[in-house]
Amino acid sequence: MKNYFFSIYKRPSFHVPVIDGVRSVSVLLVLIGHLFHFQSSLFTLREETDFLSKFFGFFRADLAVDMFFVISGFLIGAILFKEYKKKSKINYKTFFLKRFFRLMPIYYFSLFLTWLLYNIAISDRGSLEISLMINNYWYNIFYINNFLDVNIQFMGWCWSLAVEEQFYFIVPFFIVFLLRKIKSRVSVFVFLLILSSIIRFFIVYQNNLVGDNFWGGGIEGDLDYWRKTFSLLYDNLYTRFGSLFIGVFASFLTIYKKEQTLSFFKENIFVKKVFYVSVLVIVIIFLKLDYLYFSELTSHGLKISYPFLSEMEKIYFSFIVSVGRNLFSLSLMYLILYCLYNPDGKKSILNRFLSSRFLFPVAQLSYSTYLIHPLVMLPVFRYSTPFLFESFTNVYVVFFINAFFSIFIIYIFSVLLYLFIEKPFMEMRRSSLFKKLGG
Repeated sequence: MKNYFFSIYKRPSFHVPVIDGVRSVSVLLVLIGHLFHFQSSLFTLREETDFLSKFFGFFRADLAVDMFFVISGFLIGAILFKEYKKKSKINYKTFFLKRFFRLMPIYYFSLFLTWLLYNIAISDRGSLEISLMINNYWYNIFYINNFLDVNIQFMGWCWSLAVEEQFYFIVPFFIVFLLRKIKSRVSVFVFLLILSSIIRFFIVYQNNLVGDNFWGGGIEGDLDYWRKTFSLLYDNLYTRFGSLFIGVFASFLTIYKKEQTLSFFKENIFVKKVFYVSVLVIVIIFLKLDYLYFSELTSHGLKISYPFLSEMEKIYFSFIVSVGRNLFSLSLMYLILYCLYNPDGKKSILNRFLSSRFLFPVAQLSYSTYLIHPLVMLPVFRYSTPFLFESFTNVYVVFFINAFFSIFIIYIFSVLLYLFIEKPFMEMRRSSLFKKLGG
């Protein structure tokens, strides 16, 4: 157990520090985003906190999931490409078993905790939606929970895990087919990237998810359109596979086109220019500046407020939505490769920041943190907020107390889950029993 605990803080030699850093930033962005998002009176039962939830509009915390998808595609792609290059085949059984021992034990334990919490909530509030969520728990067991409308999903925040698991099921077969049957492999990745944007464009345009209809104007706006945007565009593999395959493409370049990749990143002048362009693209999309034409600047960030769009404006809006995530993911993947292979990139401030020891524990606990954080935030905000308002009149003070208390509890639970479930099952992959199972 002592070794398990120290593994939270000591980076293994096979880890890529930059990837750990991206994972850390991703989960921190999720936490910050949800700290604001759950300030709605829908969760706190106090109207005073509603304006805090609007701070969610200053930035796009949802891009954290794309960051997860990019590094997942990169790491899983690297594992599979290396295996195929070495053995000219992929052991599907071993791959799926490794994914099971890595992801599912702690996930199923979290399902059980959520089931308990939801049953407590339904006895407290008697909500029909909570009852439907409880009845739909089995969708999560099979990682098809994202097939349901968001308002009746059990553990709604785990839609991204369903997308990843569906991707893990497809990608080894895709890689084998790609390497055995396709000669122009780069063209396949370009085609998939374009296809993912076309699919997103079609869904946005055909379902009129434009202007004020996009996300229903926020949590206080049209909830039907908020749910429609989530269920049709946000939580499906066929609308989100772009980020995942961008990561896979990068792993293909680093393993099957390694010499060309290294040679490319040695060219400092052009490579550095693309680096700055990538940083600019990430900033523009993260701050929602790509929606500037359709937005107004408020005290809570940019807010889309364009109720009537011409046909050309509707096409333009759909185009922005269709390409934004892929451009963000491409730019992020470029920054990662720049830090890994460019001489200046290896010495850059970005590389030093992402590779810092401070961020590594956050990366190690990221999966546990992602699973558990709403189970802490929701009851804390629900029950402590009215109590805190009895002693404090300043809503910011209440928010920071809630935030600090939530993060502290999340950290404690994440460490416990990591030590007693996540890490032990990860270690089982090295056991003789696992080798027998994997063939």
